[in-house]
Amino acid sequence: MKVFAENRKARNSYEFLDFYEAGVVLSGSETKSVRSGGVSIVDAFASIDKEEAYIMEMNIEPYKYSDNTDYNPKSQRKLLLHKGEIKKLIGLLSQKGYTLIKCFFCTNPNICHTNKISIRILINC
Repeated sequence: MKVFAENRKARNSYEFLDFYEAGVVLSGSETKSVRSGGVSIVDAFASIDKEEAYIMEMNIEPYKYSDNTDYNPKSQRKLLLHKGEIKKLIGLLSQKGYTLIKCFFCTNPNICHTNKISIRILINC
């Protein structure tokens, strides 16, 4: 597993209850930028809207060979989680004091034969 970005501040500041691993929907140029180290998750957090999970404020730098002129590096990106996991997260987030924090951005070769980019979401209490 290759870690592209890590939120060390969150690991030291919070007590974690559970973690979830989720895929992230990225475009081709975003994937290339992440693999070349152009990602920052310091201010990133996850939210759930209409039973879909999204990652907010994750900064992915524009890929240097891409010609996309209207690219927003901090746009929201969809997280790939199972419905049961999302419902469990909705139940936990409804309790006071729980938030979703992104701590790792890495590849996971155990998911598929190709390296898919995934994140680990931790719930702090």
